[in-house]
Amino acid sequence: MLPLNVVDGYGDSNINLLHCHLEEDMVRQILAIPAPNDDMHEDRPMWRWNHNRVCTISSAFHKIGEREWNLKDKKWNMAWDYDGPQRLKQYIWIVLRNRLMTNVERTRCGLSTDPMSGLDRDAYHWRLIFGIIIWRLWKQRNAFVFNGQPSSTAMKNLRQRWHSPKMGVAKLNTDGAADPRTMEASSGGLIRDGCGHWITGFHRNIRRFSAFQAEIWALYNGLLLAWNSNIKDVEAEIDNKEVVNTLNGIPHMYETTLIRRIRELSHTKREANEAADALAHINSNTCLGLMVFQNPPDEVRHILVHEETDLV
Repeated sequence: MLPLNVVDGYGDSNINLLHCHLEEDMVRQILAIPAPNDDMHEDRPMWRWNHNRVCTISSAFHKIGEREWNLKDKKWNMAWDYDGPQRLKQYIWIVLRNRLMTNVERTRCGLSTDPMSGLDRDAYHWRLIFGIIIWRLWKQRNAFVFNGQPSSTAMKNLRQRWHSPKMGVAKLNTDGAADPRTMEASSGGLIRDGCGHWITGFHRNIRRFSAFQAEIWALYNGLLLAWNSNIKDVEAEIDNKEVVNTLNGIPHMYETTLIRRIRELSHTKREANEAADALAHINSNTCLGLMVFQNPPDEVRHILVHEETDLV
């Protein structure tokens, strides 16, 4: 059985034929790889420990030192996922690394001779001040959570909405999802016209993939669906900035088979990508492969109505 013999009429792997010859686990591994076609290039050696497949000193250092600070520890996500100013993200990183420049740390580095702080010298007053600070923080948090009162007049409403493309251009929104415990992954996306009207959408159960890979699969399936639907002028939008930066900055010679089929990307906030996120999380009843929706499924109808209203 040749690889090209297992490709169906849509350029995807023929799942039924694969199940006739291979075990389930092997089928899942094959489905995680783009089906072969005549436009595929020759295989190239790549660096597996970097998203852009380029060997760098930084990626090699992280691979060597990951045992010391455990890259997979979820606490590092506090700094990585923080969507705020870079200086605050750097501060969180320093705290997690136990490198905050306290007086004890300054003394250890030879920058000070006294490890005590000024508050330690007046411990009685510090105990009083500390209690007041904690109480004020708790009070402000409750006022914000239950009464919607911001703790600062400088706070702004940062909610992003979906923006329609220019007339004559379709917009593709995609998203990927993965369970870090089981590595069960899925992807979804939809294509809309300049008025926000549904053109088509899809959901794909991928299995055994990371969230990063699921995002790439979602984008590829969306672009392929647009091409097969005779939609040639399409704007692609996803909410994972890491994927956008990786694919836009990857050298051509290091492109993987999947990335090679993707050309141009733009980034959007998660709030403006709700419909694609809902499609990625649809319960597909453990069915492998691609599902195409000519009409919006129930899971996304209310989101589409809300976003079309915003356009008016």
